[in-house]
Amino acid sequence: MIKPRIRRCTTLAPLGILAFAAFALPAARVDAAGSPDLVWMRPGAKHVGDVAVSPDGKLLALVTGDAASPNIKLIRRADGVFLHMIRLSYPALAVTFSPDSHTLAVRCHVADFQTDTPSYYLFRVSDGGLIRAFPALGLESANPLRDDRITFTPDGKQLVTDELSFDQSVVATSIYNVLDGSLQPPAIAGYAPGSLAADLGGNLLSGAQSTLAPDGSLRFSFLSDGTAALWSPANGAYLGSGSFQVSGGPWTNPVYLSPQLVAFGGPQGLSTLSLASLSGGAPPHVPVAFDAFMNAKALWTSPDANRTTLLALGSVGGSPDVLRVYRKLPGASIPAPLDLDISAFEPLGGAAITPEASSYFVSGVALGFPCVFEINALGGPGNSSLIERSLLAHAARANGVAYSPDGQIVVTGGDDGRLCLWSAADGSLIRTDGIHEPIEAVAISPSGRFVAYAVSDKVVTLDRTNNSSTYVSVTEPFRLAFSPDGGYLVAVTGEPQVRVWSTSQLATGGMLQFYAVGGFGTVQDAVFSPDSATVAIKSLNQLYFWTIGGSYPAPIDLGSNAANGFGLAYSPDGSRLAVGGDRDVSLVDTAAHTVVKTLHDPVAYGTAYVSSVAYRPDGGLLLSAHADGAVRAWNAAAGTLLQTYSEDTGVRNSFGLLGIAAAPNGCDFAYCWDDGSVSLANMPGPTPLKVTLDTSATAASATYSSVLFHWTTNLPADSQSDIGLSLPPYEAGTPLDSARVTTHTQTMTGLIPATTYHYRVRSTDARGVTRDSEDATFTTRAAPTPSQVVFQVPSGYGGVATVVGVTLTTPADENGVQVAMSSSDAQMIPAGTKLTIPPGASGAWLKIVPTAVSANTVVSVSATLNAVTKTATLPINPPLLTALSTIASVAGGQPLAVKATLQGAAPAGGLIVPVSSPSSAIIGGSITIPAGATSGTTTLATRLVNANTPVTLTATSNGTSRTVSVTVQPTIQSIAFAAAGGYGGVSTSVGVSLYVPAGPNGVTIALSSPGSTLFPAGTTVTIPAGAYGAWIRCTPAPVASATVITATATLGSVSRSATYAVNAPALTSFVPASSVLGGQPLSARVTLTSPAPAGGALVSVTSNSPAITGGAVTVPAGATTATALLTTHPVSAAASVTLTAAWKSVSLTGNVAVQPSFQSIVFAAASGYGGASTSLGVALYTPAGPGGLTVTLSSSDTKMIPAGTTLTIPTGSYSAWMRVTPSVVVSDTAVTATAALGSFTKSATYTVKKNP
Repeated sequence: MIKPRIRRCTTLAPLGILAFAAFALPAARVDAAGSPDLVWMRPGAKHVGDVAVSPDGKLLALVTGDAASPNIKLIRRADGVFLHMIRLSYPALAVTFSPDSHTLAVRCHVADFQTDTPSYYLFRVSDGGLIRAFPALGLESANPLRDDRITFTPDGKQLVTDELSFDQSVVATSIYNVLDGSLQPPAIAGYAPGSLAADLGGNLLSGAQSTLAPDGSLRFSFLSDGTAALWSPANGAYLGSGSFQVSGGPWTNPVYLSPQLVAFGGPQGLSTLSLASLSGGAPPHVPVAFDAFMNAKALWTSPDANRTTLLALGSVGGSPDVLRVYRKLPGASIPAPLDLDISAFEPLGGAAITPEASSYFVSGVALGFPCVFEINALGGPGNSSLIERSLLAHAARANGVAYSPDGQIVVTGGDDGRLCLWSAADGSLIRTDGIHEPIEAVAISPSGRFVAYAVSDKVVTLDRTNNSSTYVSVTEPFRLAFSPDGGYLVAVTGEPQVRVWSTSQLATGGMLQFYAVGGFGTVQDAVFSPDSATVAIKSLNQLYFWTIGGSYPAPIDLGSNAANGFGLAYSPDGSRLAVGGDRDVSLVDTAAHTVVKTLHDPVAYGTAYVSSVAYRPDGGLLLSAHADGAVRAWNAAAGTLLQTYSEDTGVRNSFGLLGIAAAPNGCDFAYCWDDGSVSLANMPGPTPLKVTLDTSATAASATYSSVLFHWTTNLPADSQSDIGLSLPPYEAGTPLDSARVTTHTQTMTGLIPATTYHYRVRSTDARGVTRDSEDATFTTRAAPTPSQVVFQVPSGYGGVATVVGVTLTTPADENGVQVAMSSSDAQMIPAGTKLTIPPGASGAWLKIVPTAVSANTVVSVSATLNAVTKTATLPINPPLLTALSTIASVAGGQPLAVKATLQGAAPAGGLIVPVSSPSSAIIGGSITIPAGATSGTTTLATRLVNANTPVTLTATSNGTSRTVSVTVQPTIQSIAFAAAGGYGGVSTSVGVSLYVPAGPNGVTIALSSPGSTLFPAGTTVTIPAGAYGAWIRCTPAPVASATVITATATLGSVSRSATYAVNAPALTSFVPASSVLGGQPLSARVTLTSPAPAGGALVSVTSNSPAITGGAVTVPAGATTATALLTTHPVSAAASVTLTAAWKSVSLTGNVAVQPSFQSIVFAAASGYGGASTSLGVALYTPAGPGGLTVTLSSSDTKMIPAGTTLTIPTGSYSAWMRVTPSVVVSDTAVTATAALGSFTKSATYTVKKNP
């Protein structure tokens, strides 16, 4: 952030490391033909008289010169750079600017008092050109008063001054027309037109003073009897008088006037200054006593005439040279004094106050030389550091000039005893040291570390790194030069001698070490060769090349026209030496020691001896400075004159040039004058770097906290800028941007709103040439403040979010701004709330939620930024009932949820909204909406109905009603199966339930099962009175595959449904007989999980053995079991057989043991006689298998059936027979025949009869 600060002294700053921060550069100026392309000039002066500040505060006019060469110098106030000089024929007594700052009026002292000799001159400020001159016409013979001021009227059309008759018998105020110099009416009898006589009753004022008020409304004149007269300049009317007579005589010293205050000195010998108020009647005076003569010098009045500043000179309390400043502030009748110590000055010749009263300019003598100083008006009493800067380069002859090796600094010294270091970029004074005795020569070491200067009896070296200095005594040194390698310093002295010192000890704080001395007669100059081995010495018309420490060389004769010249310069390659002569420059071949060329300008003035010469660093150009005030540029190789530079041709020719130096950048050169001026200009040839400041674009870019500097250069160059609250030195700057461009911009942030800033820009090109712009100003915009507070809606509701917006008077800067927000509704906007407006935006919105209210209320919202507050109000309405909502239908007996919605939030304590119903199917109630909520819900009871019953509910709040329609439907809560699923043909239970108990007559509900035979048409279930539900048995039909059936209960228009999963029957059991005789039929039972579907269930049975033949069995529709009969086959040994029953995806197995077996063994007859054969047969149940079946036979009659007898039943046969003969028995005998098949046996009995 840039902050104001009090500027301090730069005039007496110590010499140390120099910082280049804040310097201003004038635009390069091309003067009349033949004058240099001037970069800057700091003027000198041998005398300073009056000083004036232009009303716009940008320029100073100094009365300088002496009686032989009087002039006016115009200086830019910002940086003290000289603009141009106005040459006068007569000494100037007073100078003033016109109100528009475009015209300069000068009053001259005409020695012979001839009325036809001009006394008044008007010049153009822009170029110093004469507008017109006219003589004093107010009286027959005019003589200037001691107070020589002249004043423009506020409109700039008239020039007002006092004139005194030659015999001093009459004083009059004359008013001249600036257009033609004519006197203005009205005329007063006995006096010329335009003069206001001061003769009131014969009381003529001898040597008195009068003055014009700054606003032109009043003229104040003293009379000889101590009274004062007030006049109207507009018509010459006499406005009255007052007494100012005191002991010692009338008031005769200068007087200054404002509309409210008059200031004047006492009579000769009376040490007083009076300040008097002009408000009301005859003005009283208020004397202020001083120890010595006090002289009023300048008066400033603010535009509103409410503030006044007066400068007065004198002494206080035995302390001489006091500048007393009187400041009248608003509300005070008399200003309060402030004393400033100006003891560094001798009596001053002029004083001026800047238009804004921020600075005072005073002229006078310091250290015996004329000077003009700016004094900071913001300082404190007795603070000598208030002396801010000198506006003159040197107040006497400037004797030497030198460049620092980097080309950034120009060093000069002069007879005024000041060693000055200037910025090469813009001519601003970096620092100055008061040496208190004339400086005859200056030099800078090649490293730039050491500055050497010569005074009357010593050579001083300053170490810039630590501000230390050492010196060696020597008689009257007047020329100095360091060797190029920095190892030596040579001085030309008045002994006459050439002395050489070693600089080897300087770096460690030591002194110059004497090395050699040479006597060469009257020596004018000495310089080292580029290799530092030889010193070239000029002694009148002789030139010596002295090898240091060697014998004295033989001189080279330069000719009779070289005796009076000064200046030696080696070409960069050392092959040539330029020697200054009476008017010419001789070029000497340093190897042949002969003059090879003489550079001659035939139009040079007779006194144009050469004072200094310098080569451009590339050796192609040679510059020579002459006593006729001209700089001549020569082609160093051809010896031809390229250009002659003479500033203010015909005016400055009495001011000779004493020194010249070429800049290391090869583009500039610096030179100094006999009158103390210092200048820097562009060399011919190289394109000069030009900086063009775009003030319009810069001013337009200024925000309240930042600015974008705009400028261009004609060559690529880097960018840097400086800024401050007042004229240089500046307080801050931007970092260096090293990119070389021709269009430049740089941003400065952190500025103070509504503040006028001074700034300059700087650019350096690739050659090292640096140029600064002139000081310019811009004004930041006022800090953003709220312009309005706006709401998005015309009115709001508590609890309902909306937004409030704040707009700014100017967009926010790159950091954005935070606006403090507040409200009468502290809940809506809590204390400390900030609204952030982003960079570049002109406004932003803030979400707010007003607090709920029960009645119409107005809340305010305020936005505060930069001490400005804007407020807006928003009406807040009580909550509005906007909607009543519920479901479209409800089952009778079921609770019904009803919601009420508000536009806004319910106030503290909540809000009760009644809900009414016109039907007994719904019982009314109320909804309570809690505080801060925007909706609430309640539950209403409903009753059972046998048919759809539409009902319209109505809610009412704050005079607003909202309705909603709902249908109450007959009520079945649910229908449900006892189980989620089962098998077809297996009965289950179905239950139907109600939300509320059945009425007195019960409730009959129709049941149906679409797509199934679960419920035949007309099936119903009755829920008894008081009961909530009832059950009914039902049997789903068998199904071939899994099927889902639906059962629906219907009451009126309301239906409820449930589903039942009917599973298809599956084979669940297969049980064959555990064993069977081979050949006997085998039974196997199959069982299903549920009755078989229509068509039955065909179950297949397979066998893993030929002992049993597989088959199938059908479980009839509706049945769950069936038995399969399987065929077995005889086996000779027991066999285990696995049977598999399969249906659909289910297979079950059973094991059967097949036992060997046959059907029977029989005899063909039941009896017979022994000895008589009979047949015995064995029969099988089933045909014998492959290979037949062999049965073992035995008998109780072993004769009939011997042991081991077998009978084979052939394959495929059911039986076989064999003949047997029973034994003869003595009596009838029962014989048993046994057939055995494995362990299975069967027997038959045969009765054997006794043979007859």
